[in-house]
Amino acid sequence: MTFKTPDFWYKTATDIPLSKRLLIPVGWLYGALTAVRLKVTKPYKAGIPVICIGNLTAGGSGKTPVALALMKLIQSTDIYKSPCFLTRGYGGTQAGPVTVGPDTGLAAGDEALLLMQTAPTIIAHDRAAGARYAQNCGHDLIIMDDGFQNPHLYKDISLVVVNGQTGWGNGHIVPAGPLREFIKAGLQRATALIALDGPPPQEAGKPVVKAHCRVSCPLPRGSRVLGFCALGQPARFRATLSDLGLDVIAFTTFPDHYHYTAHDIDDLKAAAARQNLHLITTEKDAVKIIGQDGISTVHLEVIFDSPDDLLNLIKAQI
Repeated sequence: MTFKTPDFWYKTATDIPLSKRLLIPVGWLYGALTAVRLKVTKPYKAGIPVICIGNLTAGGSGKTPVALALMKLIQSTDIYKSPCFLTRGYGGTQAGPVTVGPDTGLAAGDEALLLMQTAPTIIAHDRAAGARYAQNCGHDLIIMDDGFQNPHLYKDISLVVVNGQTGWGNGHIVPAGPLREFIKAGLQRATALIALDGPPPQEAGKPVVKAHCRVSCPLPRGSRVLGFCALGQPARFRATLSDLGLDVIAFTTFPDHYHYTAHDIDDLKAAAARQNLHLITTEKDAVKIIGQDGISTVHLEVIFDSPDDLLNLIKAQI
């Protein structure tokens, strides 16, 4: 599925156009159906621990970078010998369960291609089947990227990522806002919050693990660039480029999880050449591009402020 995040999702309630406010009751229905689905479905309990990295909003909160950071933290210890990622493979065509390999290509989806660079990554639309597959492959821990609202697999730990800059958006549920469910219901199921680049928008009554993003790129400050991305919240990437001291002359966006064609890349390179600009994109986009010559990539890494506290929380729950 590909989409562009509506601008009104991240406006204040009073700034939402009247025509969009008519969507609010639809959001209530969506939230109610999600609550029912979670209540009536009996989840499969895997034979190995499952840590879910989820969120309450659709797209762009930083789940995948947090999942990568947690995996690296786990790998730096001797708690688990063979951890793996489990993901639905958004943007790809693989239903799974299958382990992503060098030959999987774009069928895996961008997030899976990024995750596999750090640890074995399993794609499964059916998360319960994916967990069984992971256990059969000899893995002893699952870090699930997304799936907090998926009722079919039991989570031993649910870490809900909230971006301190965007919070819960306008506070409404899809399609009236970015929320996937009612905030109170989601927070009740969370083990802890991962507060990324700022405090959570409200008191959650749950432990809060603070974290921040560290970004870098190979281009020197002042470089004139044409930035492009296919993200849920592209404006944040554009702001990142400016924060890195780059001169953003042009910026092109594509729908979230978009598969770039050779024609797309040729057009971007031609546009950059006409204005003597450097092309630059995200790591999540770069894994989908064949022929990356001439395209710079921004590296993003999540840093936990107190990694020992997070490890202790995990040990206490599993």
